[in-house]
Amino acid sequence: MIPANPPLNQRELLSEDVSKCADILSRLALNEKVGDADVDWSTRTAIRLVRNVDEATEQRLVGLFRAALSSSDPRLAPRFKALLSNRALRRAEYETALEMAHDGRNLALMKGLEAEASLCTAFAGSACQWMGRFSEAGAWFEEALVAARRCADSGLEANALSSRALLHMLLGQPDAALATIDAAIAIYQQVSDHRQIARCRLNRGIFRTKVGQLVPAHEDLAACLEEFLQSGSQLMQTLEGWRLRAYYAFSGILARAKP
Repeated sequence: MIPANPPLNQRELLSEDVSKCADILSRLALNEKVGDADVDWSTRTAIRLVRNVDEATEQRLVGLFRAALSSSDPRLAPRFKALLSNRALRRAEYETALEMAHDGRNLALMKGLEAEASLCTAFAGSACQWMGRFSEAGAWFEEALVAARRCADSGLEANALSSRALLHMLLGQPDAALATIDAAIAIYQQVSDHRQIARCRLNRGIFRTKVGQLVPAHEDLAACLEEFLQSGSQLMQTLEGWRLRAYYAFSGILARAKP
């Protein structure tokens, strides 16, 4: 039975991340000393959060990130472009998203920053995918994957793989889609990224319903739903839409599939 009101207080969890992220970005803007791990976490989190927060919070994060560019950290400029790209994706401004991602990628390559290049090229791929330019999207995702592997960033590698898997799904390539998303899930499991594991299992479960793999689809969606219901700090940025899609997809196959 699917509960009507699952116990996930997403708004409070997001608020905690916003506050912590804003605090670190403010310190960077004031040229205070900030640890490398905090810089990395806050900037990556800000990039992710602009898709999940209200407009006022989005503008606050963008403003703080822009102010933090006064820091001498070379990663900030290309990451700021990634943030602008992700914001444009949220607004369905796909040409702008592609332009910002391309600018960020060029800045990253000029400074030899493979992680930032991977981050930006993944957004470029997403922009092309939304515009129906699938061949370009595939090339961008491949570049993102290569860059992630060069800098040995497992999270970015898994991100590129999961994006490429979604492209295979759109193109109706089930074998490639499932193999690629399986590889992404395996990496997310290695780094204990439960938020992304749940997201991938949701996408895989929905795709499996479309190709008639109802029993494994049931297993994926049941596990995904359980992850959402029990989620805590590791799922702070889970989109409400993912959870709702899980409920609808899960309930839609219950009558047709038995584990």
